[in-house]
Amino acid sequence: MPIRFRCTHCTRRLGIATRKAGTETTCPHCGGAVVVPANSGDAKTEHLNLDDIEEMLGNVATERIVKPAAQLAQPVAALLTALPAPALENEESAASHAPKSRMAPPPVPKPAVKAPPKSDERPLFERDMDELLGLNEIPKEPERPAPARVSGPDAMSLGEPPRVIVLNPQQATLLTGAMVVMLGIAFAAGYFAGR
Repeated sequence: MPIRFRCTHCTRRLGIATRKAGTETTCPHCGGAVVVPANSGDAKTEHLNLDDIEEMLGNVATERIVKPAAQLAQPVAALLTALPAPALENEESAASHAPKSRMAPPPVPKPAVKAPPKSDERPLFERDMDELLGLNEIPKEPERPAPARVSGPDAMSLGEPPRVIVLNPQQATLLTGAMVVMLGIAFAAGYFAGR
């Protein structure tokens, strides 16, 4: 059940959730700081009838509509006073005989210079696939310097990396496609040989 109380500044009726008891809030009508009374037996509570609720809702609705219009009216009024007064008919005939000043045309914006694409830039469809698969988020491993070669009868090279096949996504896709085609051919050959 909401807490009902009056604003100490504008004396309008307010209602707020019981969890806000004891906190400070601002009045939506006047903007004044109001302390929400505790929801205990010593706090004064008011019973509202439907007319009071309708009045409270009506005030909120009109303030929400009127306040933005009033705020917009100030800048519009300032702009209207800055504009020159419109010429009357007599002034128009006098103005038509007066020499006309030429205004400089507005400067034409220069077209944006497009940077040439990098030669190592991949086509858009490949970059999109990397983004979809999340491959562009994988950090690149920094290049390690090659270990120094040791020569001699006692030399053992432990610094060489193991021989591993590393494929990029495009090569893996091509290899997978080739495997599917080869399996299809093997299946077809077995099917026709068994007939």
